[in-house]
Amino acid sequence: MEIKMEKSINNKTKVIDALKELGGTGALQEIYDAVEKIYPNTIEYYKNEESYKAMIRDCLESHSSDSEKFKSTKEDLFYIVFNKGDGIWGLREYIEAHDISSNEELDTEGISNSKYRKTQGKFRRELLRVYNNKCPFTEIDALSLLVASHINPWHCDEGARNNTNNGIILSIHLDKLFDIGLISMSEDGQLLYKNDKVKTLIEKNFHLKNTSLDKKFLTEERLQFLKSHRKRHKYSQ
Repeated sequence: MEIKMEKSINNKTKVIDALKELGGTGALQEIYDAVEKIYPNTIEYYKNEESYKAMIRDCLESHSSDSEKFKSTKEDLFYIVFNKGDGIWGLREYIEAHDISSNEELDTEGISNSKYRKTQGKFRRELLRVYNNKCPFTEIDALSLLVASHINPWHCDEGARNNTNNGIILSIHLDKLFDIGLISMSEDGQLLYKNDKVKTLIEKNFHLKNTSLDKKFLTEERLQFLKSHRKRHKYSQ
């Protein structure tokens, strides 16, 4: 982690740098801590720790269209993942980078939309077969609620686009959390949570049937893709 000089650096930049250090999303306390690590003298510019924390909260809320404090004259930089205030916040540019349109990627590489849809359809069918047509964590088996999720994003790893070892069938809500790195899986398939806020959210609301992948899904190649996912989203394991 790079420790930066603080002179003339605005609060917005500090919060952006903190969220980048956290992999794009973080609970409010994690954002406080990350700002302090990157800019160790920040608190000295405020009367006390509470006024420093109030600055962070105000910066997040005034630069997020998810918040009532947002004004159109401000940049829309952050989004609320869960429970504004002391909840979990994210950096919009990470979502935009992940959600690069298929058209842009395909045009760059000269691949047609029809070929993309055909390829994705085959990937989904094969992945559903591997996972017995259900999410391994929620056991939801309604096909309309299941997503064939790439572990390494489609646009980042051309060689693994059609490789079912680079995929997991997840119910819609878990797929989104996996996409933005709020959950991952350990070397033994155990579900990992980015922080306690995410863990509490899932345990209270998602009614998981299982908290780990069955060993039959833990192929050597899939474990390597999951390792890459943990590294990309800055998990310690």
